[in-house]
Amino acid sequence: MQKTEENTLEIPIKILNKITGKKELDEQKTEKNNNVKMETRNLLGIVKSMQPELPGTKYFFARSEYVGEAYKKNTRIKCKFWVQVISIPKSTWIEVPLIASACAVLESTVQCESGDKTGASIAVRDSRYNLITDTIGRYLIEMDISVAYVSERGKAFRMQIPQSLFNSLKYSVRGDERVKIFCEQSIGEPEQEFQGVDFNSNENVQEKKTLWEESDDNKLEGAHVTTMTCNLPAVSYMSVSWTEAVLKKTELEKSNKDSDEVIKKKETIINVDQNTIHSIGEGVVLSRSQFVFEIINGAKSVFEILVPAVSSSPKFKILSVDGNSLQKFSLVQVEENDNEKKTEKSVKNENENENENENENDNEKEKDKDNQKEKDKDNQKEKEKLDPQKIAQLFAEQQTKEEEEIKNQTKKIQKKQILKVLLQSGVEGTYTLNIETELEMRSTSCPVTLPVFECYGKINRETGYVAVEARTNVEINETEVSGISKVGVNELPPVIKRLSRGSILFAYRFLFPEFDLSMRVTKHRDSSVLISVIEQAEIKILVSDDGKIMHRCKLKMKNTQRQFLRMSLPLQGPHKTTFDHELWSTVVSGRSVKPTLDHDKRIVIPLEKTSTSSPEQVPFIVEIVFIIYTQKSLGKIGRFSLSLAQFDIPINHLFLSLYLPENYKYSEFSGDLKEVPSYSTTPVFRVVSSYSEPTVPQMKQNVARKMNRKSKMSFKKKIPVSRTSTSSSVIKSQDKASGVLPIQIAEFEKGSTFFFERLLVSDELLQLSTYYKKTTKPFTQRRYAADLPHVFKFIILILIVGLLLFWKFTR
Repeated sequence: MQKTEENTLEIPIKILNKITGKKELDEQKTEKNNNVKMETRNLLGIVKSMQPELPGTKYFFARSEYVGEAYKKNTRIKCKFWVQVISIPKSTWIEVPLIASACAVLESTVQCESGDKTGASIAVRDSRYNLITDTIGRYLIEMDISVAYVSERGKAFRMQIPQSLFNSLKYSVRGDERVKIFCEQSIGEPEQEFQGVDFNSNENVQEKKTLWEESDDNKLEGAHVTTMTCNLPAVSYMSVSWTEAVLKKTELEKSNKDSDEVIKKKETIINVDQNTIHSIGEGVVLSRSQFVFEIINGAKSVFEILVPAVSSSPKFKILSVDGNSLQKFSLVQVEENDNEKKTEKSVKNENENENENENENDNEKEKDKDNQKEKDKDNQKEKEKLDPQKIAQLFAEQQTKEEEEIKNQTKKIQKKQILKVLLQSGVEGTYTLNIETELEMRSTSCPVTLPVFECYGKINRETGYVAVEARTNVEINETEVSGISKVGVNELPPVIKRLSRGSILFAYRFLFPEFDLSMRVTKHRDSSVLISVIEQAEIKILVSDDGKIMHRCKLKMKNTQRQFLRMSLPLQGPHKTTFDHELWSTVVSGRSVKPTLDHDKRIVIPLEKTSTSSPEQVPFIVEIVFIIYTQKSLGKIGRFSLSLAQFDIPINHLFLSLYLPENYKYSEFSGDLKEVPSYSTTPVFRVVSSYSEPTVPQMKQNVARKMNRKSKMSFKKKIPVSRTSTSSSVIKSQDKASGVLPIQIAEFEKGSTFFFERLLVSDELLQLSTYYKKTTKPFTQRRYAADLPHVFKFIILILIVGLLLFWKFTR
């Protein structure tokens, strides 16, 4: 390779062919010495175009830094991103997403490692700010952005960030009070740096300058500045919030003594509206409470509620605590001070001025000492007068009285715990908190004291409603109601009705959460109910001359608990013996199922379960087809007996269609079913479509039933008109197998038809019987192989003519 002119290179053709992959070049560019002259920029372009693209990642974020400060209307953040672009497609550019377009960009700069800004810029696309470049290298991107708060009070924000190998955050909040800054994505506890009032001296720390020059109406005022520093993992967003910090008692005492410029808080007023419903049943009291806090002149980030102790007996559990911006909740044991006994009033007013409480306690101690001295003097006088037995009795009574007073004073404190609910940030105005608890009863039938919930701390007013409902079939009676007034169920607020899951029995209203509510719960013995029923059963029986009896049972059922339907085969003959049988088909809801046999040789059919979620329970259809071999054909005359299959589920309405051979006459039927000319109502089986479509003979069936009269033993009457077959299909014998799904059999009906009905059948044997006689055709209607009828006709004609002639001549 030789350099001939400026910006021109002479390259051997062999080397250029290896670079480009071509075997031949343009002859105009080739000289005699097999070299090619080419400009430098053209050669670099060819080499660049031949570079292979790197698969996978085309860029990555090496480092991200965020420095922010809170303001009244928004928060300002300075972002620095170090981006490494490692691959760019041919003749195009890449887009590197930075932050969401919901943030307002006030200023931005892009620098390449060479210091050249050309070829790279920031643009908005797909709701994000993107770095657009066509050059491989390392970029430093600086952006000054403004982010809106997610809460009305302006104490939390959330923004999307690119995933980087290293992330750091530094955020500052200025105010009149010390705050604590939280970051959900922080690795470990964030470092909190505080600048403001020094408790060890009367001097204030110098005022910290802000990062930006903002207008006065947007700046936060105050002498305290809290700065939080933390490292973040490779996450796609960060969320920051802050609340008022809780100062230790020693710090507050030092600040009150050493500094005269402590800012006094405005008195915060909190009103609470409490609505609770207790659901009682199955040995458990399930309580669902809703607390609506109305906060005036301030903000609240911690709520405390007195609840029964978890370790108390009966056992009390907190199932869930739900509310907006909820961070965590915990249980804190209420302990009694040895020096100061907390009564019920002191628990509610513990946040009042400590100096006033100390003075009051001193006065009470002095009064107690004076009263105790007087009592001791009186006791000494009485001891001198009384006998030793009376003296011992007097001491015992005094001791028991003192113990009862102590128990009464600390009764509520010992049986209560504080449910402490911490929010992510302070809330103002109205805040709703939902709590669900569970109290285990000693048994399903016992007296129970319902739990009482009370807000702990300085609460201005707390009122609400309480409702009691039965979750199961239990009887609930009031035993003790004090400190609360009874109201009508229709006076309850809508929130309690939404929380209700059963029938509300009692409703109460309280003006102060200081009441007792006890109930007597009685669990009665459960009564057995019907869990499965056959609404309609249509049985069709076809009898042949050779003694075969085919049964088709179609059942319309409802079932909630039963797993199987058990069917006993019918007994035939005078000795009630079970003949050979074949089970042809078992279908449930249009699907074939596998039947089995139990130890009593009953056929067991698996059932479906009716859905109880909807008020209208939809029934399903069960179809069973089997054939009985009696091994005895019908004779010329005799008695025919028939038994039906037995089901272990009660039947509301039973329909029976009996098809007997046509060439017989039958007498009246006797048995357990009533014979009818036609069904009183048409059986409805519309849940699952039938296997055979309705035909014209089936549509004319009702007319034929009404016209068909009962057959009697009088041989002068005609044989009833038989109903023709509705299907021309013929059942052919197939090989039988067990443990497989059966086939579905089409319906067919043929013979003299008789109809029967019965209501309310409950696992009982039903039988029918009748007398029959076989009918024969007259010889004049019979068919013969020879012309014998014509000979008989000629002989009869000659006899008639001879009789006529004999009568004429003899007259």
